[in-house]
Amino acid sequence: MRTIPTFILILLALVIVALLLWIVHDVRRRRTFSVQDAIALLGIVITAAIALVPFVWTGQPVSTPTPPPPLLTIAIDGPDTAPLGQKTYFTLTSQNATRAEWSIGGFGDGKPFTVEPLSSSHQIYVEPTDASRVGDSFVLAVTVYNTAGQSAGAAKRFVVTQ
Repeated sequence: MRTIPTFILILLALVIVALLLWIVHDVRRRRTFSVQDAIALLGIVITAAIALVPFVWTGQPVSTPTPPPPLLTIAIDGPDTAPLGQKTYFTLTSQNATRAEWSIGGFGDGKPFTVEPLSSSHQIYVEPTDASRVGDSFVLAVTVYNTAGQSAGAAKRFVVTQ
């Protein structure tokens, strides 16, 4: 609803009061309700209607608010260790996501991978092959996105073992 400046409402209220006082004064003086009194009464009704219109009619169609998009979630399930020379699987479990990007900083070439479309459960694996990295800790970072452009992230730390 649009806000009406207070001084306009006060002005309209003063017009209504002035017209009412004029009608009362005129009826007392003449002891009868004249045509001029009826016109003043009509002026009161019109002034009151003008004052109330902005509160009753906004001039805009009524619309229902758009519901918020569903909650976006991501979880990473998998072991805390990745044995050298073996595939270690991690499961990405998401809700209401359509795309995922994941990477492991410092592992391999560290480039991000994209999974699109993304199902509610998706498996990825790592296979450490560099023996000099045994004992090193890495972080698997995943960011998921929905159709509304929202994002959510998760991370899982693992250590390369012998």
